[in-house]
Amino acid sequence: MKNAILQEEATEMRPIVCVEDTNSYALFPVNSLFEDIELNIFKRNATTAQIAASTINGTISPKPAASFKVFNFELEVGRKPVHEVEIDEPISIVLHYDDTELPALGGDESSLAIYYYKENTGEWVKLGGKQDLNNNTLTITVNYLHDNYAIFSTTLPTFVKGYGDLKCWPNPFTPNTPGYPSRGGRTYENLKISFLFENPPVTAFKFVVYDTMGREIYSKEYQGSYYQGEIFWNGRDNGGRPAKSDIYIFQIETGEEYNRGIVMILR
Repeated sequence: MKNAILQEEATEMRPIVCVEDTNSYALFPVNSLFEDIELNIFKRNATTAQIAASTINGTISPKPAASFKVFNFELEVGRKPVHEVEIDEPISIVLHYDDTELPALGGDESSLAIYYYKENTGEWVKLGGKQDLNNNTLTITVNYLHDNYAIFSTTLPTFVKGYGDLKCWPNPFTPNTPGYPSRGGRTYENLKISFLFENPPVTAFKFVVYDTMGREIYSKEYQGSYYQGEIFWNGRDNGGRPAKSDIYIFQIETGEEYNRGIVMILR
């Protein structure tokens, strides 16, 4: 049976629980969605492509077994399947593992992390997570939903200015604006940025985008309890207007610590 549609104007917090593992779920606070979505979570065997991708990822170590489980987030918007969905306010994803699964995940329980699978490039991207050894769970806080997640043993990150495993894609990206539809659909219309914090938990951080003249184009503040982050930019300024095709500088700020990157909008 499928879940009822998660509504943008929902008035209460709602969990969506994995069918095969009720200790795994996604928790949606009030006002966390831009649009109505449908989500069902299943725990299934990894595909051949997903298994192959795990063997060539340098941050996954020790390597998982030849067969492991993946959390499949079946997403629909407007009754149509999608690979990813942007989230207005942060949600929590809690994934559970059983002790019997540890050998298949790489065997090292002390260094587990959550990854998501990029369908378009066929690779696993590390998100990290807060680990609860008593309940065998990892929790991430995100502003983006992907359709496949997994737990792996992982290498220790290298931190620069308080941040580690900083990933930014697609770059360049093509925002979806009137008269200029995104090239490649939802996958390419938003800039996704994921990172780890060196000194978690972090209770607040800020994301800012500047043009090459140093003028602020966009900013957003995030508050909560973060061990990692995954945020996005839809290519619009603080007034909701589409930013022009150009090079931009983004900055993630946590107190006095910050990290920067360069991104291009290309229509």
